[in-house]
Amino acid sequence: MPVVLFAYREATQGSLGFSPFELLYGCTVRGPMQILKELWVKDGEQPDTKTVYQYVLDLCEYKHIFTDKPGTTDLVQHEVTLTSSEPVRTKPYPIPFAMRDTVKKEVQTMLDPSVIEPSNSSYCSLMVIVKKKDSSNRCCLDFRQINRITLFDNQPMSHLEAIYAKLKGDIYFSKCDFSAGFWQTHMASKDKKKTAFVTPDGCFQFRKMPFRIVNSTATYTECRQFC
Repeated sequence: MPVVLFAYREATQGSLGFSPFELLYGCTVRGPMQILKELWVKDGEQPDTKTVYQYVLDLCEYKHIFTDKPGTTDLVQHEVTLTSSEPVRTKPYPIPFAMRDTVKKEVQTMLDPSVIEPSNSSYCSLMVIVKKKDSSNRCCLDFRQINRITLFDNQPMSHLEAIYAKLKGDIYFSKCDFSAGFWQTHMASKDKKKTAFVTPDGCFQFRKMPFRIVNSTATYTECRQFC
């Protein structure tokens, strides 16, 4: 909607005979609507020149890839190797009744894309409510007890200086942000039970790699190296 409202500013107003852009700048402005028109009728731009709008139109062909719904990779799986076979169970904090709808919505958000599933695991980590800067609530999982007895993965992380060095001499750059990148990686079947957590509506465990569990960044880094 903000993009549409911005583009509308170059449309001529019936009451004035001018567009808001023309009144503001004193001349005709080549705005988003004009550029899109030129692209559709193939007028105005050189054939070998692409604008940001043309790239966006081209990417629409791959809308199944460029989406906010996380996909699934089969390149790696996240494993949780513990130093003890004794199940770790943390007594859950009582969740205020006024916040139970928030918890229920958060759980449903993870159930819909099959990030989590119902569980009868003997492991149990905490779910806590954290206040965000905008005063809204966020549900977070506290895996500290599991993290303390998890063997550390020494997968090397990417260094910023090395990344910049690889870009030397390059002219064009593209940046892609994975949609919920951690949730695109499967948990190893044998380790799903170790990610279990409890809510007022039942016990659940992760099918995909959760945030804030140790070694998740290492697994994510390993996955990116295959890309």
